[in-house]
Amino acid sequence: MNYVFAVIGKLPVEGYSKTRLAREVGKEVAYDLYDAFIRDFFKNFAENRLADYLYFSATPSFEQTTTYFNRVFKSNGIENFHLTYQKELPFFERIMDFLLEIDSKERDTFIHLTGTDIPDFPFEVVGEVELSNKTVTIGPDLDGGFYYLGLHQNNYELLKIAQLLQDQNCTPFEALKIKAYQMGLDVKVLKEWSDIDTLADLKSCINRSPAEVIPQTSKYFQSLSL
Repeated sequence: MNYVFAVIGKLPVEGYSKTRLAREVGKEVAYDLYDAFIRDFFKNFAENRLADYLYFSATPSFEQTTTYFNRVFKSNGIENFHLTYQKELPFFERIMDFLLEIDSKERDTFIHLTGTDIPDFPFEVVGEVELSNKTVTIGPDLDGGFYYLGLHQNNYELLKIAQLLQDQNCTPFEALKIKAYQMGLDVKVLKEWSDIDTLADLKSCINRSPAEVIPQTSKYFQSLSL
């Protein structure tokens, strides 16, 4: 079995990233913070080396996006990667499209899926993941979403939860569990964590993780009067 990390991220520029955070701290500060999140995330990703390959899905489809992320990857010694662009689709359809692109290139592959707005992503939880095509592993976010999803490529149908979200008025985390059980899969739940969408999320991240884990985020945060 192959093991890859599938990561979703955005170029830290106006109109594409951290709009909620920007309303609280200002646009330029929010984009500089997101740049710090990205750099810390990939620093930690490179140090942990938990997968054979990195697939990265970016927004927007600008040449600047490619240049920016190629620079980040190479500065961290990440050489085995493929960068693609997200399509203009609803959130879960975008993820499905991304995973299907990976499927066209890989066979018998287990996917670790997450995003770049978690500078202190807890890579140690990957050691708890059930690397099986019979089990899906979910890292629940504090807001009812999820910060991590581990699944075999045979089980991409798991992401077809739009109808569940509409009919049962449940959170994405709850909908994923329901869908997994409908598919006959076992579900393993990791500890709760959170990405950074708001100033409160940022302060929580600063409080839970030491500066050596998130050096860029911590340094920039300390320079602000927040």
